[in-house]
Amino acid sequence: MKKEVDFVERYLIEFGLRATFTGNLYHIKNEMISFFREVKQNKAILEYIALVIEVNEHYSITMNDIATLSHTIQKEMHNNASIWLDVQLSSSLINEGFRVSVYYLTEH
Repeated sequence: MKKEVDFVERYLIEFGLRATFTGNLYHIKNEMISFFREVKQNKAILEYIALVIEVNEHYSITMNDIATLSHTIQKEMHNNASIWLDVQLSSSLINEGFRVSVYYLTEH
């Protein structure tokens, strides 16, 4: 099962579409809601999502923050999303909160 999970996550990051949001948690949450609703109007998003969260050393992200982002995605995907999570330290995010990249696939 681990090999399958690694493959899906790598595939999403390498070949999937990406949307990136920067700021504080509530700004990112609102941007994500708008993004998912806009994309779903045009194409169906497949249930596989890779969520890459980048933080700097002066900003901490909590499990509650991660749960809020996950809940937002699940709500917009009608609880059908399989989410892979990766949290990374980034020195390029000075005073910006954190950056969230959502990798996803759409139906053709």
